[in-house]
Amino acid sequence: MKPAFLTAPPRWRLAVAIGWTAAVLAMLWAPPPPPPDVIIPHFDKYVHFAFFLGIGLAWRTAGLRPAWVLGAGTVLGAITEIVQATLPWPRSADAWDVVADALGLVVALGIGAVLGAVASRIRRGGIARRGAFDGRPTLGP
Repeated sequence: MKPAFLTAPPRWRLAVAIGWTAAVLAMLWAPPPPPPDVIIPHFDKYVHFAFFLGIGLAWRTAGLRPAWVLGAGTVLGAITEIVQATLPWPRSADAWDVVADALGLVVALGIGAVLGAVASRIRRGGIARRGAFDGRPTLGP
């Protein structure tokens, strides 16, 4: 049985990918929130990583090929920084943000590849077979 998010019609998966991307752009280009009471070094890099991890997973689930996810996502990351440099409120462009974006995309593709391999093995019946002697699930070939 496929996971619920993969059984959704392709148009819904596409809508989720577009919606997530639009939400990320809105957050990256909005006026910044007030500074927090506790400063976490490089926190914005973690945020960029997480945002683009989500973008990578969403677009991969929507059916975009891995090379396109990585290429277009990295270009999108660079565009977000160029736009941030031109905004009238205090946002700054940083090349390291693009690196964090690209790393998020790479991890998303890795997660997608692992989940795809596991799903393929499940479809073939190679995972969670019953043990020969005790009836407990065991890993298959």
